[in-house]
Amino acid sequence: MTQMQPPPAPGPGTSTFQPPPFYGVQPDRPWSGAAITAFVSSLLACCPVIHVIVALICGFIGIANTSGGRAKGRALAILAIPISLLAGAGEGFLGYVYYRMFQGMMGMPIQAAKIFDASSDQLDENATAFYEKWASADLKSTVSSDEFRAWAKAVQEKTGRLVEANLEGLQPGVNAPPAGAQEVIIPMNLNAKFINGDYIVSTDIFMNPVNFPDMLSLNDMTIADLNLRDFGGRGESREGGDAGDGESAEGGDESSGGKP
Repeated sequence: MTQMQPPPAPGPGTSTFQPPPFYGVQPDRPWSGAAITAFVSSLLACCPVIHVIVALICGFIGIANTSGGRAKGRALAILAIPISLLAGAGEGFLGYVYYRMFQGMMGMPIQAAKIFDASSDQLDENATAFYEKWASADLKSTVSSDEFRAWAKAVQEKTGRLVEANLEGLQPGVNAPPAGAQEVIIPMNLNAKFINGDYIVSTDIFMNPVNFPDMLSLNDMTIADLNLRDFGGRGESREGGDAGDGESAEGGDESSGGKP
């Protein structure tokens, strides 16, 4: 029989150290799919609200999956949570801005028409309340509150009381602002039914984001071919006209010997 030969004795300068076997070495850890999904979802803005919910759920799942070093991506899962919360807060703010814009653009023409949904005794009160709330600074510098009420009375005399006003026929648009102005002019036309017939309530709305949340204001309005800005300055002209009429009346009295 062939006998096993013992290993040769180490020669001079030969080391006898043998490295110990490696025990407990883990194979390369996989990436956590939930952590990656959470981080990517937190950065997506194409699906508002949904991506925030997905990022939060997957972020917490990713943290659980990566605990104890079982998988890679723990930092991504942790980062996804504050990023998604910040994104959700930003989207919520923008949503509120759009809501205020929509509320103003849709509601202002209807409220303008509803100035006339009252008797002549209540018309002044409705017109004053609308003027104080919605009139732009530029409109107030041109048309006073008294002139606004005079315009409202002239409109009601022509159209009668309001019967119905709704969003049907509402036609928004955008015009270029005047030179040097920061506002954007949004014309809105609303079909409204009055006692004397159907008329278009045509409004020019100023939108100035600097004045958030009250970024919308009325700059002009026309109903039944009666333009609001045409009444600007009529208070002064009426006062002058009254004085002229008084002088002419006095002159008439003198020429007629003071007889009525």
